[in-house]
Amino acid sequence: MPPTLPESSARQQALWASGLLDTPPEPSFDRLTDLVRMVLDVPVSLVSLIDRDRQFFKSQHGLPEPWCSLRQTPLSHSFCQHVVDRAEPLVVSDAREHPLVKSNLAIEDLSVVAYLGVPLATPDEVVIGSLCAIAPEPRRWTDRDLATLEALAESVMTEIAVRYHLEERNAAAAELEEASASLRQLNQDLESRVAERTEEVRGLANALTMAEQEERRRIGHVLHDDLQQVLHGVQMLLAAGDPDRASELVDQASRLTRTLAHELTPPILREGTLGELVRWLADRQQEVYGLEVEVDVEDGIPRVDEAVRVLLYGVLREFLFNVVKHAGARQVLLTAEAAGEAGVRVVVADDGVGFDPTSQGRPSGIGLAGARDRIRLVGGRLDIMSAPGAGTRVAIEVPASSRLSGGSGAGR
Repeated sequence: MPPTLPESSARQQALWASGLLDTPPEPSFDRLTDLVRMVLDVPVSLVSLIDRDRQFFKSQHGLPEPWCSLRQTPLSHSFCQHVVDRAEPLVVSDAREHPLVKSNLAIEDLSVVAYLGVPLATPDEVVIGSLCAIAPEPRRWTDRDLATLEALAESVMTEIAVRYHLEERNAAAAELEEASASLRQLNQDLESRVAERTEEVRGLANALTMAEQEERRRIGHVLHDDLQQVLHGVQMLLAAGDPDRASELVDQASRLTRTLAHELTPPILREGTLGELVRWLADRQQEVYGLEVEVDVEDGIPRVDEAVRVLLYGVLREFLFNVVKHAGARQVLLTAEAAGEAGVRVVVADDGVGFDPTSQGRPSGIGLAGARDRIRLVGGRLDIMSAPGAGTRVAIEVPASSRLSGGSGAGR
Protein backbone atom coordinates (compact mmCIF):
# COMPACT_ATOMS: atom_id res chain seq x y z
CA MET A 1 0.00 0.00 0.00
CA PRO A 2 1.30 3.54 -0.74
CA PRO A 3 2.31 5.62 2.25
CA THR A 4 0.18 8.54 3.33
CA LEU A 5 2.23 11.62 2.45
CA PRO A 6 1.73 15.00 4.11
CA GLU A 7 2.84 16.87 0.94
CA SER A 8 0.96 16.67 -2.38
CA SER A 9 -0.88 13.68 -0.98
CA ALA A 10 -3.49 13.46 -3.75
CA ARG A 11 -0.82 13.38 -6.46
CA GLN A 12 1.39 10.98 -4.56
CA GLN A 13 -1.47 8.62 -3.83
CA ALA A 14 -2.54 8.72 -7.47
CA LEU A 15 1.04 8.03 -8.60
CA TRP A 16 1.37 5.02 -6.29
CA ALA A 17 -2.09 3.79 -7.27
CA SER A 18 -1.06 3.76 -10.93
CA GLY A 19 1.35 0.90 -10.28
CA LEU A 20 3.91 2.41 -12.68
CA LEU A 21 6.70 3.47 -10.33
CA ASP A 22 9.87 1.34 -10.49
CA THR A 23 8.43 -0.99 -13.12
CA PRO A 24 10.44 -2.34 -16.09
CA PRO A 25 10.30 -0.70 -19.52
CA GLU A 26 7.30 -1.66 -21.65
CA PRO A 27 7.09 -1.63 -25.46
CA SER A 28 3.78 0.25 -25.46
CA PHE A 29 5.41 3.25 -23.73
CA ASP A 30 8.76 2.91 -25.55
CA ARG A 31 7.05 3.06 -28.95
CA LEU A 32 5.49 6.40 -28.03
CA THR A 33 8.72 8.02 -26.77
CA ASP A 34 10.48 6.74 -29.89
CA LEU A 35 7.69 8.29 -31.99
CA VAL A 36 8.18 11.63 -30.19
CA ARG A 37 11.88 11.50 -30.96
CA MET A 38 11.29 10.82 -34.64
CA VAL A 39 8.36 13.18 -35.27
CA LEU A 40 9.87 16.16 -33.42
CA ASP A 41 13.41 15.33 -34.54
CA VAL A 42 14.97 15.41 -31.07
CA PRO A 43 17.68 13.15 -29.57
CA VAL A 44 15.92 12.62 -26.23
CA SER A 45 12.32 11.94 -25.23
CA LEU A 46 10.93 10.85 -21.85
CA VAL A 47 7.85 9.63 -20.02
CA SER A 48 8.71 11.06 -16.61
CA LEU A 49 6.75 10.38 -13.40
CA ILE A 50 7.32 12.82 -10.53
CA ASP A 51 7.73 11.22 -7.11
CA ARG A 52 8.28 13.12 -3.87
CA ASP A 53 12.08 13.48 -4.26
CA ARG A 54 12.86 12.11 -7.72
CA GLN A 55 11.64 11.65 -11.28
CA PHE A 56 11.28 8.10 -12.58
CA PHE A 57 11.47 7.40 -16.32
CA LYS A 58 8.83 4.88 -17.28
CA SER A 59 10.25 5.22 -20.80
CA GLN A 60 13.25 7.04 -22.27
CA HIS A 61 15.13 7.32 -25.50
CA GLY A 62 18.52 9.02 -25.91
CA LEU A 63 19.62 9.65 -22.29
CA PRO A 64 23.36 9.30 -21.61
CA GLU A 65 24.74 6.99 -18.93
CA PRO A 66 24.41 6.59 -16.03
CA TRP A 67 20.89 8.05 -16.33
CA CYS A 68 19.91 5.63 -19.07
CA SER A 69 20.50 2.64 -16.78
CA LEU A 70 19.32 4.32 -13.58
CA ARG A 71 16.04 5.40 -15.23
CA GLN A 72 15.66 8.19 -12.69
CA THR A 73 17.20 11.45 -11.49
CA PRO A 74 16.79 13.60 -8.39
CA LEU A 75 14.46 16.57 -8.74
CA SER A 76 17.52 18.82 -8.94
CA HIS A 77 17.82 17.51 -12.52
CA SER A 78 14.11 17.70 -13.41
CA PHE A 79 12.33 20.11 -15.73
CA CYS A 80 9.28 17.82 -15.73
CA GLN A 81 8.50 18.64 -12.09
CA HIS A 82 7.39 22.12 -13.20
CA VAL A 83 4.97 20.64 -15.73
CA VAL A 84 3.41 18.55 -12.94
CA ASP A 85 3.37 21.35 -10.36
CA ARG A 86 1.74 23.80 -12.80
CA ALA A 87 -0.39 21.15 -14.59
CA GLU A 88 0.31 22.86 -17.92
CA PRO A 89 2.84 22.60 -20.77
CA LEU A 90 6.33 23.99 -20.30
CA VAL A 91 8.06 25.45 -23.37
CA VAL A 92 11.77 26.25 -22.99
CA SER A 93 13.75 27.40 -26.02
CA ASP A 94 17.01 27.94 -24.13
CA ALA A 95 17.16 26.69 -20.56
CA ARG A 96 20.27 28.73 -19.82
CA GLU A 97 18.21 31.90 -20.13
CA HIS A 98 14.83 30.69 -18.79
CA PRO A 99 14.13 32.10 -15.27
CA LEU A 100 12.35 28.91 -14.08
CA VAL A 101 15.09 26.39 -14.96
CA LYS A 102 18.30 28.26 -15.65
CA SER A 103 19.88 26.93 -12.43
CA ASN A 104 18.72 23.31 -12.98
CA LEU A 105 21.58 20.78 -12.91
CA ALA A 106 20.14 18.92 -15.90
CA ILE A 107 21.52 21.65 -18.15
CA GLU A 108 25.09 20.66 -17.35
CA ASP A 109 24.73 16.95 -16.49
CA LEU A 110 22.17 15.87 -19.12
CA SER A 111 22.74 18.53 -21.80
CA VAL A 112 19.16 19.79 -21.55
CA VAL A 113 18.96 23.11 -23.37
CA ALA A 114 15.69 23.06 -25.31
CA TYR A 115 12.71 21.43 -23.56
CA LEU A 116 9.07 20.87 -24.47
CA GLY A 117 6.87 19.02 -21.92
CA VAL A 118 3.13 18.39 -21.55
CA PRO A 119 1.20 16.96 -18.54
CA LEU A 120 0.30 13.29 -18.11
CA ALA A 121 -2.77 12.68 -15.96
CA THR A 122 -4.61 9.71 -14.46
CA PRO A 123 -8.24 8.90 -15.37
CA ASP A 124 -9.17 11.05 -12.36
CA GLU A 125 -7.33 13.99 -13.97
CA VAL A 126 -4.54 14.07 -11.40
CA VAL A 127 -1.28 15.11 -13.10
CA ILE A 128 1.50 12.66 -12.17
CA GLY A 129 4.10 13.14 -14.92
CA SER A 130 5.19 14.62 -18.21
CA LEU A 131 5.84 13.56 -21.79
CA CYS A 132 8.75 15.64 -23.01
CA ALA A 133 11.15 16.28 -25.89
CA ILE A 134 14.73 17.46 -25.23
CA ALA A 135 17.47 18.95 -27.44
CA PRO A 136 21.06 19.87 -26.48
CA GLU A 137 20.93 23.18 -28.36
CA PRO A 138 18.46 26.10 -28.40
CA ARG A 139 15.26 25.54 -30.37
CA ARG A 140 12.18 27.56 -31.07
CA TRP A 141 9.23 25.21 -30.59
CA THR A 142 6.24 25.76 -32.84
CA ASP A 143 2.55 25.49 -32.07
CA ARG A 144 2.52 22.39 -34.25
CA ASP A 145 5.29 20.83 -32.13
CA LEU A 146 3.20 21.44 -29.02
CA ALA A 147 0.02 20.07 -30.63
CA THR A 148 1.88 16.97 -31.82
CA LEU A 149 3.30 16.31 -28.35
CA GLU A 150 -0.12 16.79 -26.74
CA ALA A 151 -1.65 14.31 -29.20
CA LEU A 152 1.00 11.74 -28.38
CA ALA A 153 0.45 12.42 -24.67
CA GLU A 154 -3.17 11.33 -25.09
CA SER A 155 -1.88 7.92 -26.19
CA VAL A 156 0.48 7.79 -23.20
CA MET A 157 -2.40 8.63 -20.87
CA THR A 158 -4.44 5.82 -22.43
CA GLU A 159 -1.65 3.42 -21.46
CA ILE A 160 -1.58 4.93 -17.98
CA ALA A 161 -5.34 4.46 -17.68
CA VAL A 162 -4.98 0.80 -18.64
CA ARG A 163 -2.38 0.26 -15.90
CA TYR A 164 -4.43 2.33 -13.47
CA HIS A 165 -7.56 0.23 -14.00
CA LEU A 166 -5.49 -2.96 -13.91
CA GLU A 167 -4.18 -1.97 -10.49
CA GLU A 168 -7.72 -1.24 -9.34
CA ARG A 169 -8.84 -4.64 -10.61
CA ASN A 170 -5.90 -6.36 -8.92
CA ALA A 171 -6.67 -4.53 -5.68
CA ALA A 172 -10.33 -5.53 -5.94
CA ALA A 173 -9.31 -9.12 -6.67
CA ALA A 174 -7.00 -9.09 -3.63
CA GLU A 175 -9.81 -7.72 -1.46
CA LEU A 176 -12.15 -10.37 -2.85
CA GLU A 177 -9.62 -13.10 -2.12
CA GLU A 178 -9.13 -11.74 1.38
CA ALA A 179 -12.89 -11.68 1.91
CA SER A 180 -13.15 -15.21 0.50
CA ALA A 181 -10.39 -16.38 2.82
CA SER A 182 -12.20 -14.79 5.77
CA LEU A 183 -15.44 -16.43 4.66
CA ARG A 184 -13.70 -19.80 4.36
CA GLN A 185 -12.25 -19.36 7.83
CA LEU A 186 -15.66 -18.40 9.21
CA ASN A 187 -17.14 -21.46 7.53
CA GLN A 188 -14.45 -23.67 9.04
CA ASP A 189 -15.05 -22.12 12.45
CA LEU A 190 -18.79 -22.64 12.05
CA GLU A 191 -18.29 -26.26 11.01
CA SER A 192 -16.00 -26.77 13.98
CA ARG A 193 -18.54 -25.23 16.35
CA VAL A 194 -21.31 -27.33 14.84
CA ALA A 195 -19.16 -30.44 15.30
CA GLU A 196 -18.43 -29.48 18.90
CA ARG A 197 -22.09 -28.78 19.54
CA THR A 198 -23.03 -32.08 17.93
CA GLU A 199 -20.64 -33.88 20.25
CA GLU A 200 -22.12 -32.03 23.22
CA VAL A 201 -25.63 -33.05 22.19
CA ARG A 202 -24.51 -36.63 21.68
CA GLY A 203 -22.88 -36.60 25.10
CA LEU A 204 -26.02 -35.16 26.62
CA ALA A 205 -28.20 -37.74 24.87
CA ASN A 206 -25.95 -40.49 26.19
CA ALA A 207 -26.09 -39.01 29.69
CA LEU A 208 -29.87 -38.78 29.56
CA THR A 209 -30.08 -42.36 28.29
CA MET A 210 -27.90 -43.56 31.17
CA ALA A 211 -29.96 -41.53 33.64
CA GLU A 212 -33.17 -43.06 32.31
CA GLN A 213 -31.63 -46.52 32.50
CA GLU A 214 -30.55 -45.94 36.10
CA GLU A 215 -34.05 -44.75 36.97
CA ARG A 216 -35.51 -47.87 35.35
CA ARG A 217 -33.17 -50.04 37.39
CA ARG A 218 -34.17 -48.25 40.59
CA ILE A 219 -37.88 -48.59 39.79
CA GLY A 220 -37.33 -52.24 38.88
CA HIS A 221 -35.58 -52.79 42.20
CA VAL A 222 -38.51 -51.28 44.11
CA LEU A 223 -41.04 -53.28 42.12
CA HIS A 224 -39.15 -56.56 42.40
CA ASP A 225 -37.57 -56.45 45.84
CA ASP A 226 -40.26 -54.51 47.69
CA LEU A 227 -43.64 -54.42 46.00
CA GLN A 228 -43.48 -57.91 44.46
CA GLN A 229 -42.48 -59.46 47.76
CA VAL A 230 -45.31 -57.66 49.53
CA LEU A 231 -47.83 -58.88 46.95
CA HIS A 232 -46.46 -62.40 47.20
CA GLY A 233 -46.94 -62.17 50.95
CA VAL A 234 -50.55 -61.07 50.41
CA GLN A 235 -51.16 -64.13 48.25
CA MET A 236 -49.70 -66.44 50.87
CA LEU A 237 -51.69 -64.89 53.71
CA LEU A 238 -54.94 -65.06 51.76
CA ALA A 239 -54.23 -68.69 50.96
CA ALA A 240 -53.57 -69.31 54.66
CA GLY A 241 -56.87 -67.68 55.61
CA ASP A 242 -55.40 -64.61 57.31
CA PRO A 243 -57.17 -61.66 55.64
CA ASP A 244 -56.32 -59.19 58.42
CA ARG A 245 -52.56 -59.52 57.93
CA ALA A 246 -53.08 -59.61 54.16
CA SER A 247 -54.89 -56.27 54.41
CA GLU A 248 -51.94 -54.79 56.27
CA LEU A 249 -49.59 -55.87 53.48
CA VAL A 250 -51.95 -54.36 50.89
CA ASP A 251 -51.72 -51.06 52.75
CA GLN A 252 -47.92 -51.36 52.69
CA ALA A 253 -47.97 -52.02 48.93
CA SER A 254 -50.17 -48.96 48.45
CA ARG A 255 -47.70 -46.81 50.40
CA LEU A 256 -44.80 -48.12 48.28
CA THR A 257 -46.70 -47.30 45.10
CA ARG A 258 -47.52 -43.77 46.27
CA THR A 259 -43.91 -43.23 47.37
CA LEU A 260 -42.58 -44.34 44.00
CA ALA A 261 -45.01 -42.11 42.08
CA HIS A 262 -44.24 -39.20 44.41
CA GLU A 263 -40.50 -39.53 43.78
CA LEU A 264 -40.92 -39.75 40.03
CA THR A 265 -42.97 -36.54 39.70
CA PRO A 266 -43.17 -34.77 43.05
CA PRO A 267 -45.69 -31.87 43.07
CA ILE A 268 -42.93 -29.64 44.44
CA LEU A 269 -41.43 -29.51 40.91
CA ARG A 270 -44.49 -27.77 39.50
CA GLU A 271 -45.66 -25.72 42.44
CA GLY A 272 -42.79 -25.14 44.86
CA THR A 273 -39.95 -22.65 45.08
CA LEU A 274 -36.27 -23.52 44.89
CA GLY A 275 -35.99 -23.18 48.66
CA GLU A 276 -38.92 -25.53 49.16
CA LEU A 277 -37.42 -27.98 46.69
CA VAL A 278 -34.06 -28.29 48.46
CA ARG A 279 -35.79 -28.60 51.83
CA TRP A 280 -38.05 -31.34 50.41
CA LEU A 281 -35.00 -33.19 49.07
CA ALA A 282 -33.32 -32.94 52.49
CA ASP A 283 -36.42 -34.24 54.25
CA ARG A 284 -36.70 -37.06 51.73
CA GLN A 285 -33.13 -38.17 52.41
CA GLN A 286 -33.91 -38.28 56.13
CA GLU A 287 -37.18 -40.14 55.60
CA VAL A 288 -35.96 -42.75 53.12
CA TYR A 289 -32.27 -43.19 53.89
CA GLY A 290 -31.87 -41.76 57.38
CA LEU A 291 -29.37 -39.18 56.11
CA GLU A 292 -29.53 -35.88 57.96
CA VAL A 293 -28.99 -32.91 55.65
CA GLU A 294 -28.60 -29.37 56.95
CA VAL A 295 -30.25 -26.80 54.68
CA ASP A 296 -29.34 -23.13 54.30
CA VAL A 297 -31.41 -21.09 51.82
CA GLU A 298 -30.43 -17.47 51.22
CA ASP A 299 -33.10 -14.79 51.03
CA GLY A 300 -33.63 -12.98 47.74
CA ILE A 301 -32.96 -15.87 45.37
CA PRO A 302 -34.15 -15.04 41.83
CA ARG A 303 -37.32 -16.60 40.47
CA VAL A 304 -36.49 -20.03 39.07
CA ASP A 305 -38.51 -21.54 36.23
CA GLU A 306 -39.82 -25.10 36.20
CA ALA A 307 -37.26 -26.43 33.70
CA VAL A 308 -34.41 -25.33 35.96
CA ARG A 309 -36.11 -26.85 39.02
CA VAL A 310 -36.55 -30.17 37.21
CA LEU A 311 -32.89 -30.16 36.19
CA LEU A 312 -31.68 -29.31 39.70
CA TYR A 313 -33.98 -31.92 41.20
CA GLY A 314 -32.53 -34.71 39.07
CA VAL A 315 -28.89 -33.71 39.57
CA LEU A 316 -29.19 -32.97 43.31
CA ARG A 317 -31.12 -36.18 43.99
CA GLU A 318 -28.41 -38.14 42.21
CA PHE A 319 -25.59 -36.53 44.17
CA LEU A 320 -27.44 -36.92 47.48
CA PHE A 321 -28.00 -40.58 46.65
CA ASN A 322 -24.27 -40.92 45.95
CA VAL A 323 -23.59 -39.42 49.38
CA VAL A 324 -25.73 -42.17 50.91
CA LYS A 325 -24.27 -44.90 48.74
CA HIS A 326 -20.58 -43.99 48.63
CA ALA A 327 -19.57 -41.15 50.95
CA GLY A 328 -20.11 -42.53 54.47
CA ALA A 329 -20.65 -38.93 55.54
CA ARG A 330 -21.61 -37.75 59.04
CA GLN A 331 -22.44 -34.19 58.00
CA VAL A 332 -24.09 -32.95 54.79
CA LEU A 333 -24.83 -29.31 53.99
CA LEU A 334 -27.18 -28.24 51.18
CA THR A 335 -27.18 -24.50 50.40
CA ALA A 336 -28.99 -22.34 47.84
CA GLU A 337 -28.10 -18.72 47.04
CA ALA A 338 -28.20 -16.09 44.31
CA ALA A 339 -25.37 -16.08 41.76
CA GLY A 340 -24.48 -13.29 39.36
CA GLU A 341 -27.16 -11.00 37.94
CA ALA A 342 -29.86 -13.62 37.30
CA GLY A 343 -28.69 -17.01 38.45
CA VAL A 344 -28.68 -19.41 41.37
CA ARG A 345 -26.02 -21.53 43.00
CA VAL A 346 -26.74 -24.77 44.85
CA VAL A 347 -23.98 -26.52 46.80
CA VAL A 348 -23.87 -30.03 48.28
CA ALA A 349 -20.97 -30.51 50.71
CA ASP A 350 -20.19 -33.60 52.81
CA ASP A 351 -17.41 -34.78 55.12
CA GLY A 352 -17.33 -38.28 53.65
CA VAL A 353 -14.56 -40.38 52.19
CA GLY A 354 -14.22 -38.26 49.03
CA PHE A 355 -12.86 -39.47 45.70
CA ASP A 356 -10.66 -38.44 42.79
CA PRO A 357 -12.92 -36.66 40.23
CA THR A 358 -10.38 -37.36 37.45
CA SER A 359 -10.31 -41.12 38.01
CA GLN A 360 -12.43 -43.74 36.30
CA GLY A 361 -14.02 -44.77 39.57
CA ARG A 362 -16.72 -42.13 39.54
CA PRO A 363 -20.08 -42.35 41.28
CA SER A 364 -22.74 -44.30 39.43
CA GLY A 365 -25.89 -42.90 37.86
CA ILE A 366 -25.74 -39.93 35.54
CA GLY A 367 -22.04 -39.49 36.40
CA LEU A 368 -20.00 -36.33 36.56
CA ALA A 369 -19.66 -35.89 32.79
CA GLY A 370 -23.38 -36.41 32.24
CA ALA A 371 -24.30 -33.94 34.97
CA ARG A 372 -21.92 -31.35 33.52
CA ASP A 373 -23.41 -31.81 30.05
CA ARG A 374 -26.95 -31.28 31.32
CA ILE A 375 -25.96 -28.21 33.32
CA ARG A 376 -23.94 -26.78 30.42
CA LEU A 377 -26.88 -27.17 28.05
CA VAL A 378 -28.89 -24.57 30.02
CA GLY A 379 -25.89 -22.21 30.19
CA GLY A 380 -24.68 -23.25 33.65
CA ARG A 381 -21.62 -24.89 35.15
CA LEU A 382 -20.85 -27.64 37.62
CA ASP A 383 -17.69 -27.71 39.75
CA ILE A 384 -16.58 -30.59 41.93
CA MET A 385 -13.91 -30.39 44.62
CA SER A 386 -13.01 -33.70 46.19
CA ALA A 387 -10.08 -35.85 47.20
CA PRO A 388 -9.78 -39.21 48.94
CA GLY A 389 -10.39 -38.69 52.66
CA ALA A 390 -11.27 -35.00 52.25
CA GLY A 391 -15.01 -35.07 51.55
CA THR A 392 -16.77 -33.69 48.47
CA ARG A 393 -18.16 -30.30 47.49
CA VAL A 394 -20.44 -30.07 44.43
CA ALA A 395 -21.35 -26.53 43.26
CA ILE A 396 -24.02 -26.06 40.60
CA GLU A 397 -24.56 -22.63 39.08
CA VAL A 398 -27.38 -22.09 36.56
CA PRO A 399 -29.43 -19.20 35.18
CA ALA A 400 -32.78 -18.82 36.92
CA SER A 401 -34.51 -19.05 33.53
CA SER A 402 -33.50 -21.84 31.17
CA ARG A 403 -32.63 -20.74 27.64
CA LEU A 404 -34.15 -24.01 26.44
CA SER A 405 -37.48 -23.61 28.16
CA GLY A 406 -38.06 -19.94 27.45
CA GLY A 407 -38.47 -19.33 31.18
CA SER A 408 -41.86 -20.17 32.52
CA GLY A 409 -41.04 -18.35 35.75
CA ALA A 410 -42.00 -19.72 39.13
CA GLY A 411 -41.25 -18.65 42.64
CA ARG A 412 -37.86 -19.16 44.24
